[in-house]
Amino acid sequence: VEGRRYPAVRRIEQKPDGSEPQPAAAEVREMVADQILVNLAPGTTIEDLSSATGIAFTLRRVIPGTGTTVLAFAVEDPEAIDRVQAAVAARPNLVRYAEPDY
Repeated sequence: VEGRRYPAVRRIEQKPDGSEPQPAAAEVREMVADQILVNLAPGTTIEDLSSATGIAFTLRRVIPGTGTTVLAFAVEDPEAIDRVQAAVAARPNLVRYAEPDY
């Protein structure tokens, strides 16, 4: 989307109980759809993570003082972020956490 800082954005509308929203009762959350926040385990490289998951990651930036890296990946559809996050989080020997970038 032209003019946005992040062109790939996923928007989720959901009621607090997880059910489908009613127009005025929905919680709206947006996340960057082509990157995740990851805290790599000591000694783990981005190349290690890419090799283990089969996903080509590139370093977008490191958040100073947190140990968190922002990893980008090619996005084919906004729903891909769930699969990518699950693939990364399933490797606790390589990462301490992986989460969407809200």
